[in-house]
Amino acid sequence: MFPLGLLSKNKWRVKPNSAHDAGIGSYPGEVVRNLPYGVQKRIEVVRAMVSQPKLLLLDEPAAGLNEIETRQLQELLEKVSASGVTILVVEHDMHFVRNLCDHVVVLNFGRKFSKARRTKSIRTRRFSKLISDVTTHRPAKETSDAS
Repeated sequence: MFPLGLLSKNKWRVKPNSAHDAGIGSYPGEVVRNLPYGVQKRIEVVRAMVSQPKLLLLDEPAAGLNEIETRQLQELLEKVSASGVTILVVEHDMHFVRNLCDHVVVLNFGRKFSKARRTKSIRTRRFSKLISDVTTHRPAKETSDAS
C-alpha cells in the first residue's frame, strides 16, 4: 500500500497551491497532531477537498477554535464555496454562521424552527433577525420562506 499522492498517476493528489491557499504551507513535514488545533481543522478541509466533492458536510467546524482560527477557517471555506462546492454546516457559533452561510435553517430537537436566506453578500433584515434571535435564545416564529 502506498500513501495517497506518491504514485504519479494518482488522481487523489493535492493541487500544488492547496496547502498555501489554506494557510498551511508553512508546516511541511510536521506531524499533524503536533500542530495548533486551528491548523489541524484547515488540514482536514484540504484533505476532504482532495476527492473533489460537490458537497462538503461539516459538523461544528468552528468548535474549539479561537476568533483568529475561526476567521481563517471561514476564509478557507469561502474559497471552497467559491470553487463551486456546496457546504452544509451544522454549527452553534452564530457569528460564524452569519459570516459564512447564505441559507440558514434553525432546528430545535430535530424539527425546523425557522429559516432565512440572504442574497449575494447583502444580509436581509430577516436573515439578520433570525441570527440575532438564535444568538439571544429568543424563539422565532416558523416562517414559510420559499428557499
